[in-house]
Amino acid sequence: MAGTCQVTLTKPFYIGVFELTQKQYKLVMGALPMTTGQAFADALPVERATWNTVRGAAWPTATTASSSSFMGVLSKKTGLTFDLPTEAQWEYACRAGTTSSYNNGGDSESDLMSLGRFKSNCSDGRGGNYPHSYTTVGSYLPNAWGLYDMHGNMKEMCLDYYSSSTLPSSATDPAGPSTGSSRRLRGGGYESSASFCSSASRWNTIGPSETYADVGFRVKFSVE
Repeated sequence: MAGTCQVTLTKPFYIGVFELTQKQYKLVMGALPMTTGQAFADALPVERATWNTVRGAAWPTATTASSSSFMGVLSKKTGLTFDLPTEAQWEYACRAGTTSSYNNGGDSESDLMSLGRFKSNCSDGRGGNYPHSYTTVGSYLPNAWGLYDMHGNMKEMCLDYYSSSTLPSSATDPAGPSTGSSRRLRGGGYESSASFCSSASRWNTIGPSETYADVGFRVKFSVE
């Protein structure tokens, strides 16, 4: 989508301080999404989960996750309703009140160095080995609201379908397109250049059954 959109969010929500870790995923689902090709450690972000295994039911038609998905199982275990964030919720949480490219108020690649793992700082000594150059969650500085790794480390799944249509000038609690073939990813990953890790970057998508080593997610709890 081209352009910008002034968004109003009317529904309060909580969002995970960290990207979901491998230990957290195993505690909920019993095992990691895949058993080969991964770097294993409790505090590393989970990778190679599909959108279907994380959420399942097709948003926005289905307003709650599939009962067999990660979000569905977590909701059943806790009695709370967990889900992925919408794009608008994700960006609001990432920005934490900022209007700059990155949530520390900066706009240059050097400003990103302290905020998250990306292509240019994979050898900065904060962990991660090729080809799995993501690192332990919380290894970089948080934003003003205490959220870590909103820029880099893992691209993060959102609810919204991808669309090439032009953004509206304004929207309230946008749910994204009603149909599509892939879902939005936000925040950039460890292989991404700085521009793809910005608060506003919307280039990355994932098909419902696709898996990638640089794609993860964080949970959202809506306050109804």
